[in-house]
Amino acid sequence: MKPLSRVFVWFAELATLFMSYSVLCFFLPDLEIYDWYVKRYGYVLEEDFLDYYTLILFTVSIMLTTILIWIAAIVHQNVQKKTV
Repeated sequence: MKPLSRVFVWFAELATLFMSYSVLCFFLPDLEIYDWYVKRYGYVLEEDFLDYYTLILFTVSIMLTTILIWIAAIVHQNVQKKTV
């Protein structure tokens, strides 16, 4: 694989990570989850909550991106086997 191809693959992976994180942030708004958490469990410092919220969201985004890349690699490998 040429170096330029590796750079394009890296940018594609980074873009996928960015998109999955953005989608998660859109569908799991932090303030609404914080309000729900405070009503259910009591007061927690917003700063601490946001630290854990961001960590969990980013971890889920990394796992989702990894699974998507894994599925894409399996599909690509199966397509190549069928053409050979």
